[in-house]
Amino acid sequence: HRLARSPLALRRFLQHLRWELGIAGVALRQFLRSCGRAPRRSLRINRGKCQPGLLERLRGAGWQLQPVPWQGDGFFVETPGEQLVLGLSRPHLTGEVYFQESTSMVPAEVLRAALTSM
Repeated sequence: HRLARSPLALRRFLQHLRWELGIAGVALRQFLRSCGRAPRRSLRINRGKCQPGLLERLRGAGWQLQPVPWQGDGFFVETPGEQLVLGLSRPHLTGEVYFQESTSMVPAEVLRAALTSM
């Protein structure tokens, strides 16, 4: 099957995905579609500043939190009606949480694993 329209990716990049990483066919189409979706909003808890019961307070305020699988202090977040500007929320302003793209949490986990294996 062919894509309905040409992908917005360089041909060399697509060749790299196929030949070097083995991503082709349906997997390649799924990957390209996922690149076109908006990232999920996510946060990381600042264990140095958070007050006890933070997660319960956030859930009580209507925040829907789902754990980020690769980061113990990371959560995907949805707020009631998407009305709340997360950067102006009290937990963010007090430093209890940082809003951070979930993929940006990976380097800290890799570094942590490297340091603990030394």
